[in-house]
Amino acid sequence: MDFYCSGLLAKWIKQGTEVNLVVVTSGDKGSNVFGTDPQRLVLTREQEQLASAKIVGIQEVVFLHYPDGELVFANKRNLQSDIVRQIRRFKPEILVTHDPMTRLKRVHSDHRTVGEVVRDAAFPISEICNCYPEQINLEGLETWQAHRLMYFDTDLPNYFVDIQEVLQTKIKAISQHCSQEYIFTGGSASCITNRASKIGAKYGLEAAEEYLVINLVESH
Repeated sequence: MDFYCSGLLAKWIKQGTEVNLVVVTSGDKGSNVFGTDPQRLVLTREQEQLASAKIVGIQEVVFLHYPDGELVFANKRNLQSDIVRQIRRFKPEILVTHDPMTRLKRVHSDHRTVGEVVRDAAFPISEICNCYPEQINLEGLETWQAHRLMYFDTDLPNYFVDIQEVLQTKIKAISQHCSQEYIFTGGSASCITNRASKIGAKYGLEAAEEYLVINLVESH
């Protein structure tokens, strides 16, 4: 979230939009130090994510605690059920997630899997009462249909957003992930700035993010 779409989310929140975050994997393998205690790393990364979310203004963060790097081997029914549950809980107008169909750049397998499951959960599963009926009968949830799906890290963007006014918020948010700083050659702030500038240049802006937007509600 912090790297790909926190600019968009920060702008929405400034305008009064409620934003909630669902984190699927625990990040228990996200360290460049061999033999790092995975449970300790999970706690560290959750605290970093909570700190980042607070800076952006996110209302609630949900951790689903799936093992890092192994999502392709997860029980897909359970994973889809967990995603559908959060859609029915929060009733979002817009879902923002990874593009599972990106072909022209490398994609983490966990990211691709999340994008696929969210896509299928968003339409039509979450609005069908006979899909995971226990959520309705036992948990008191209701069916829900989001209006739009927005993919980040896409190679087929059809929408962009100017994030210059919230760029420092984005940089501050990503800086909370101290355990992941090793990933960013030259530092996370530099990487965020360069990426936003590169995307912005395509649209005549100083800093931008781009997305593939898909309508989930058909108009007639």
